[in-house]
Amino acid sequence: LSATAGSQVNVSCKGGNDGSVVITPAGGTAGYTITPAQTGLTAGDHTFTVKDAKGCETTVKVTITEPTNALSATAGSQVNVSCKGGNDGSVVITPAGGTAGYTITPAQTGLAAGLHTFTVTDAKGCQTTVEVTITEPAVALSATAGFQVNVSCKGGNDGSVVITPAGGTAGYTITPAQTGLT
Repeated sequence: LSATAGSQVNVSCKGGNDGSVVITPAGGTAGYTITPAQTGLTAGDHTFTVKDAKGCETTVKVTITEPTNALSATAGSQVNVSCKGGNDGSVVITPAGGTAGYTITPAQTGLAAGLHTFTVTDAKGCQTTVEVTITEPAVALSATAGFQVNVSCKGGNDGSVVITPAGGTAGYTITPAQTGLT
C-alpha cells in the first residue's frame, strides 16, 4: 500500500481554513479510507492516514501554507466636504498584506459627509474593511446685506453696501467690491 499527495490548494487568507489536498492511494486492497478530511485545512503540517480494505495503512505528510501577512488597510489623506451638503470629500485607502491585486469599494472620491465603510479585497478574495468619517461645515454659508448707501447723484458711483457672511468656513472673500457701486 502506498499513497501520494497531489492537487494541493493552500489557504487563501491568513488564518483561514480553505486549504485542501488530494491523497491518491495505490496498491494494497481497494476500498480505501483516508483520514482526516482532505478539505477545510488550516496552514501547517498535516498527516493523512490511508487504510486499505484489509487494514493495512500508510501515511502521507502535507504542508499547507498561507499568506505571510494578513490583509489590512489604513485610511490616510482625508479631504472633508468643503460646503455643507456637498459631496467633494475623499480619502486614500492603502491596502497591505494578503495577496497583491487589491480592489477597494466604494469609490474613494465624491463622498458626502458621514460614515463610509470601504471594503478591500485582495487577489484571493480575502477581505477587510476600513471605516472613515467625512465631515462638513456645521452651518451652510450664507450672507446678508446690511448698511446700504445709495448713489448720491444720478449716474454716479458712490453707492456702497456691507455684506456680512456667516456659516461655511471662515476666511471669506466677497466679490465684487462693496464700494464704488453704480
